[in-house]
Amino acid sequence: MAENFPFVYFDVGFVQNWAGPSYQRIMDEALELVPFTKQLYSSDGFGLSELYYLGALRFRTSVARALNRWIDENELAAGEAERIVDLIGRGNARRIYPLGD
Repeated sequence: MAENFPFVYFDVGFVQNWAGPSYQRIMDEALELVPFTKQLYSSDGFGLSELYYLGALRFRTSVARALNRWIDENELAAGEAERIVDLIGRGNARRIYPLGD
C-alpha cells in the first residue's frame, strides 16, 4: 500500500518489541518491499521505558545487519546505506511532518 498510495507510510518499528527473534526477518522484508522514502522509524515503545530502549536497539541492530549484508554482497554502496538510515531514522518524518527546526 505504501508504494501505491502517496499518503501511506510504513512504520518499521511496529512489532519490533513483540516479534521475538523474528524481528530481523521483519526488518529485512520491510527494507526489500517498501520504498525507503516511505518508511518511518519508531521504537513502538509505550509505558515502560525499557520498551523505548528495546525498540531503538532492535531498530538500529536490524537495519545495520541488513544494510551491512547488502554492502558485503556488493548490492549497496556504504554512502547509500547512510542515506537510507537517515531517511528512515529522521528524514522521512521531517519531510511529511513539517514542524520546523
